[in-house]
Amino acid sequence: MLLRDFIARSITENDDFEAANLNYWAHWLGPDSRPQTSDDLMAEQEHPAWDASSLLRQFAVRLDRTGEYTDLYVH
Repeated sequence: MLLRDFIARSITENDDFEAANLNYWAHWLGPDSRPQTSDDLMAEQEHPAWDASSLLRQFAVRLDRTGEYTDLYVH
């Protein structure tokens, strides 16, 4: 239940954390294909380098109710 606690306490209704989470997933799932040498990409707030529709498609493709990250994907 640690993931659900993290979602409830850290991400929900916090635009900075939500943007960082989306930037993270855009990098790891592929919509942001820029080479990265640090995790500074997570702090980018304005004009993301990735397309939201592409990220949504990647989430949908990977959605699996048995997966450990399903709650985070859905959020």
